[in-house]
Amino acid sequence: MRPPWWPTEAAAAVPASDVASEIVGGSLAGVAVFDSSGRLAYSNDAFQQSSLLLALVDPAGYLADGSLEQVRRAVVQRGSAARPRAAVTSSGGQPLDVELIPLRAAPEWTALVVRPRGLGQDQSADQLTLSILVHELKGSLLLANESLEALIQIAESGPTELRAAVTRQARSVARLSALVQGLGDLSSAREMVRTRQPRTRVDLGRLVEEIGASYQELAAANGQQLDLQVDLAVPRIEGEPALLGRAIANLVDNALKYGSSARPVRLGLRRRGALAVVEVEDSGPGIDPEDQAKIFTEFVRLPGARAGQTPGSGLGLAVARRVAEAHGGRLSLESHPGVGSVFRLSFLLGREAVGSEDEAGGPHLGETSR
Repeated sequence: MRPPWWPTEAAAAVPASDVASEIVGGSLAGVAVFDSSGRLAYSNDAFQQSSLLLALVDPAGYLADGSLEQVRRAVVQRGSAARPRAAVTSSGGQPLDVELIPLRAAPEWTALVVRPRGLGQDQSADQLTLSILVHELKGSLLLANESLEALIQIAESGPTELRAAVTRQARSVARLSALVQGLGDLSSAREMVRTRQPRTRVDLGRLVEEIGASYQELAAANGQQLDLQVDLAVPRIEGEPALLGRAIANLVDNALKYGSSARPVRLGLRRRGALAVVEVEDSGPGIDPEDQAKIFTEFVRLPGARAGQTPGSGLGLAVARRVAEAHGGRLSLESHPGVGSVFRLSFLLGREAVGSEDEAGGPHLGETSR
């Protein structure tokens, strides 16, 4: 029997409930949103389907654990100055890691993010090993590139066989460099989540424009076209510019690799309610429904990509997804075989940005297109 706080209209009461479903719907963590009175107003599938997590809420819809309720109230009392608060509790003998987060889009509302101990967390030893590995490989690759530059100069006046061998070596080093860069990005995104390191205000509009401009030349050289449609009025988000840039660049790079030259690849930024959405659209072969979940897994490449000898490490989309999650966002896909694909990076805007839109009656557009 469903508890009395489970009515279907509860989800509709959440401000920007489309945002909640967009960001946390597919999360492995259990996510529950409590209104200003402390009553449950929304929870995702991972929360609803776990008896351990449901036990955290009493039949009336309030937190059953008094210590967690105290932490929630402390977050509410701090108001706009509040920061996420971590706590540990247990349910059915299972230890749970809990984080209470103030919702910028809804004053005095809080989100409870809860994971059974160890779920979705990177072990510090593994993280350290990956960081050291990336550091050592970068040093070795730097030396390899220096040697390769000298070989290229020597090979220019050498026999055809030597030039071909050096060209193959250059391609191998380039692929290895891309692999190490991807591993480094994964490591940085994981560290960002683990340590909650300070973030800066990122102008997504300018970032998307810069990435688009850098890829337009490459597209033209390959007989392709990259169109930009950027709403420069989209408010800034908090994040790490280099990682966000790499995530967007990975999506554009993929779109140009697999897109058809008959239609342009489109890179855009727009605002959708309380979300900033970066979209990359191509007219490539599309992705079969049964393969769409696989492509976000590290080192997975579909047979078509391998058979067509398309260069890649199988890390681009995994990095983009991890970076999105490290920023509290989501990478989603809409694809139709034979038609093309649209990848969307969605990020929550701050409460101030949401409030400014509401007061003005809608977003202000300052769109540029090329």
